[in-house]
Amino acid sequence: GTVEQAYAFNCPLRAAAGRAPAHELGVSTTPGVVLESMKKAEDGNGYIVRVYEAHGGRQRAAIELGMAVAAVEAVDLMERPSDAEGPVEIADRSSIRFFIKPYEIRTFRLAFAAQ
Repeated sequence: GTVEQAYAFNCPLRAAAGRAPAHELGVSTTPGVVLESMKKAEDGNGYIVRVYEAHGGRQRAAIELGMAVAAVEAVDLMERPSDAEGPVEIADRSSIRFFIKPYEIRTFRLAFAAQ
């Protein structure tokens, strides 16, 4: 938990336009996987979530989003569809699961279900 605690202290997540910080929305990740950013997609089509693996391990990871996910796709850093890093799937309606390699950055485009 050292990386996560240090990151939270040095670079706390910030929300804009009156939204609550991600941790208050119930967003959490697998230990060793750090949520780098969560934002509206540049083209306005969904939301972008970016994570990286901080401990040098290969693992099956998850992001719990606290909101119902309607669709998810892996994208590259320029937000273009890309399955080069492997598949991503919706699990338990409000979380996504994927494989991540040591120190890898993964980026996903999400669409949330209407509530």
